[in-house]
Amino acid sequence: MSKNQSNLSALNAKGECPDCGNNVFLHGPCGGMAENIRCFECGAEFNFAPPFDPERLDRNEPAFYHGAFNLRDELLRADMLVVEYVPWYKRLWQRLVK
Repeated sequence: MSKNQSNLSALNAKGECPDCGNNVFLHGPCGGMAENIRCFECGAEFNFAPPFDPERLDRNEPAFYHGAFNLRDELLRADMLVVEYVPWYKRLWQRLVK
């Protein structure tokens, strides 16, 4: 893992911008589990989809960002959620047995 990628991994771990250490971000375009976020302080943009490592976005076209949020608080809130993964075949079996 490169040093740059380990810095980006800290975005998931600490909820801080790897460039400036700020923890306030703006919501951006999203789809599925992924959301583009922009650092409120320095403007760095990331494709953010925990638990996967974020990717830095380097683009020239403008994107619409809105609604500041504290990423550290969001990550703490997500850690408190307990999500149990049940494979599709077990869910199907449970429905058939009822």
